[in-house]
Amino acid sequence: MKLVLSHITGNANVRGVAMGLAKANLLAEFDVSMSVFPGSLPDRMASLPAFAELRRRSFDPLIKPYVKNWPWMEIGRLVSTKAGLDSLVSSQTGVFYIDNVCKNFDKRVAANLQSAKKNGAGGVYCYEDIAEYSFIAAKELGLKCIYDLPIGYWRSARKFLEAELERWPEWAETITSFMDAEAKLLRKEN
Repeated sequence: MKLVLSHITGNANVRGVAMGLAKANLLAEFDVSMSVFPGSLPDRMASLPAFAELRRRSFDPLIKPYVKNWPWMEIGRLVSTKAGLDSLVSSQTGVFYIDNVCKNFDKRVAANLQSAKKNGAGGVYCYEDIAEYSFIAAKELGLKCIYDLPIGYWRSARKFLEAELERWPEWAETITSFMDAEAKLLRKEN
């Protein structure tokens, strides 16, 4: 069964999954916000300090044929963050707030699943905060859903961190998960 792999940044763990699936001929598509490949214009731009962030989006050429990019919201988030446009990336209200960027990305992946199925995809492989709409669409299309949660369960983490906050209240602003909206936390349960 070939899979649509979906992740907004394509971090090192996801790169490993993409490479493994591609080498095993199980990758139907790799959806990521932005990708940079050796020798491309973005790759050359990454040598400039203003575009150094692009290096973090570099991928092995083996997966290039599978990649679909949905970059605009992520570019807006990165530019807004670098430019200090806090109102655009602020919690829950900013158009480029990370949860809004993830939701937009997830909706785009979901909208593309019918095409992916026609091209041989039998399932979708997603991660936390970018799976809700993809899984709804996948289930409607009869695709399998694989959910990868590479971190601990949020309720257990919160219980542990609450005790630490009592001991070290000055660290409160560094634990951003306590700022998550109730709706986001409820989505983690479904």
